[in-house]
Amino acid sequence: MILVTGGNGFLGAYLVHYLVQYSEQVRVLHRATSDLSLLAPIRDKIELVEGDIQDITSIVNAMEGVDKVYHAAAIVSFDPAKRKQLYNINVQGTAHVVDAALQTGVNKLLHVSSVAAIGDIPSMGKVDETARWERNKARSHYSISKFLAEQEAWRGQAEGLSTVIVNPSVIMGAGDWNTGTPALFRRIDEGFPFYPPGINGFVDVRDVAKASIALMNSKQEGERFILSSENLSFLQVLTQIADELKATRPYLKASPLVSSLALPIEKAKTLITGEEPMITRESIASSTIQIHYSHQKVTSAIDFHFRPIRETLYETAQLYQKAKENGELRPLTLPV
Repeated sequence: MILVTGGNGFLGAYLVHYLVQYSEQVRVLHRATSDLSLLAPIRDKIELVEGDIQDITSIVNAMEGVDKVYHAAAIVSFDPAKRKQLYNINVQGTAHVVDAALQTGVNKLLHVSSVAAIGDIPSMGKVDETARWERNKARSHYSISKFLAEQEAWRGQAEGLSTVIVNPSVIMGAGDWNTGTPALFRRIDEGFPFYPPGINGFVDVRDVAKASIALMNSKQEGERFILSSENLSFLQVLTQIADELKATRPYLKASPLVSSLALPIEKAKTLITGEEPMITRESIASSTIQIHYSHQKVTSAIDFHFRPIRETLYETAQLYQKAKENGELRPLTLPV
């Protein structure tokens, strides 16, 4: 039996869909208030268990009879209003998952971390898994929380829990068009004018799910792997999305002055819509960094090949347009 935490989320839903395709027995831990829409097509093929990673008793119960755990539950947020929740779920929640896995005798844990938990000093021109993370004023609270969460996963390895860690870069793909990176397609379609000046790694959500499963099923343990397809500027990515949607290309560089003017506008919009703000001081700071990631370690370890991001953006734009025409908030069927 396999347990997936965060299985109703963006990445987690793809993980669950692929595991079902591979004929695995899958149990999904979810909160009582969770939106399970992305799992609707396969609900009769999985076991849903209500619980919360902030409640270790519910995790222990969910791990009964489980031999593999994919820990994908996390919050990705740069919103100051969610700071306490960020640490409670990302850090304390991971500690609970590790403790429960050790207590119940789970054979292997795959922890979904982030490149935000990796240092940004490049080795041979690109950042790899050896780059040391250091706490400084430029670090977002999201980055700090993912670093601390990863330390909990390493603790599990040290205490006897076979553990492998994946560090995805910016994950792109189809999902709930109101949250995460899928919301970029809707916001650009509505006329989002800003683009950050940074460069980052980008990766297809399907590749993250498939590579995670391959690593779980391999003999790899006590290692972490960057999952990133290409290093691109945010302007390149946002421009292609706009072109695919026949929308206006972003034209305002998010300079300190422009960003300071945009912050109150974005905050006001958030208060009206209740959506996660796309522009915050931390999101601006994190998206101005120019960083290049290496995926050499994972491609060598499991002979994995990443799909081009251009294909990802094209396919996702097509799915967004179809969903928009049908008045849907998310794809009825994930493109797995």
